[in-house]
Amino acid sequence: KLGSGIVLVAGVDAKKVTLIAGVTADLAARYPAGELIGEVVRLVDGTGGGKAEFAQGGGAKVDGVDAAVAAAYRWVEDSST
Repeated sequence: KLGSGIVLVAGVDAKKVTLIAGVTADLAARYPAGELIGEVVRLVDGTGGGKAEFAQGGGAKVDGVDAAVAAAYRWVEDSST
C-alpha cells in the first residue's frame, strides 16, 4: 500500500503506448494526475486525461516513451517549486 506518492506506469507494445498516472489524495491538489498525463502524452503523439487522483492516456509513438517518463520526473520537480 502506497502511503503518499505519485506513480506513472507505461506499457508498450509494438504499435502503441499506454500511460496511467496515480496520485495519492494528499498530493493530488499539488500534482494533479490529469495534468501529469497531459504533459507526457504529447511526447508519444497521444491524448489523455483524467482527474486529480487518476488519469490515463496513450499514443502511437512508441519510441517516445523514455522521453515521456523523463518529462514526468521534470514535471514533478518543476511543480515542487
